[in-house]
Amino acid sequence: MKKVVHFIITDVFSGAESVAAHIIKNLPSDWQGFYAAPEGRGLETVRAMGVNAIPCNTSDIKDIKRVFDEIKPDAVHAHDPRMSFNCALAGIPFVAHLHNNNPWLRKLCPNSIALRYVCKRSARVLCVSQSIIDEYIFKGSMVKKAEVLYNCVDADEVKNLAAEPVSDKFDLCFVGRMEEEKDPLGFIRVIADLKKQLPDVRAVMLGEGSLRAEAEALAVSLGLSGNIAFKGFDRNPYKYMAASKVGVLTSKWEGFGLVAVEQLILSKPFVAYPVGGLVN
Repeated sequence: MKKVVHFIITDVFSGAESVAAHIIKNLPSDWQGFYAAPEGRGLETVRAMGVNAIPCNTSDIKDIKRVFDEIKPDAVHAHDPRMSFNCALAGIPFVAHLHNNNPWLRKLCPNSIALRYVCKRSARVLCVSQSIIDEYIFKGSMVKKAEVLYNCVDADEVKNLAAEPVSDKFDLCFVGRMEEEKDPLGFIRVIADLKKQLPDVRAVMLGEGSLRAEAEALAVSLGLSGNIAFKGFDRNPYKYMAASKVGVLTSKWEGFGLVAVEQLILSKPFVAYPVGGLVN
């Protein structure tokens, strides 16, 4: 049996983490997959999915080497630039799997230079959309090894989980990390504008992150306490998508736009800015 380790830098569970877990779940029968990440909600969630979970401080080069030496994998997926950089520093063979078209891709800066090092050291560079390749300032160093691998989505799983009932119905739905990239504050301002025309507009927000407290405070200050329901992290966001009329993606940048695909699987329209993978 061949083995593959997916190294994850975060302890949360969001788009990239979900993709890694589903790749492992759908491996051929002659492959065994492992999800290595710091202890936290991410590992808890993948364990509940039946995925082999390995606690690993993936910010520690020694701990990355420890897991590699223990598992002795035939392949390694390092998800996103920072994790890929750490695997390069660890000196292990790896495939870089990039999920995001961060704005720094277009700039000469420490991050873009570090990614150039990753491109040199990796066996392949998998990108979830062409936008990541096209926007990279050192595109020439990436394109030699780059390949577009669109995110996988289990449509049956999405539909089955969406069938779980919820007590409320909503007009608009936000699903994503409460971070600058997803712009939850922008979503709240959209609701504030809509309320001027539709006083009873109802929205639901799914996700956690560093902007959660600020988002809730902004909703209160704009008089939206009765219009927006904050649900935090939920392992089944699809039931809220199904209970909403329209999905809204306020992302400032987006490597692929997994939530958009999931909305379409549920036959739900969505509104988004034309950025990154949402365009191509």
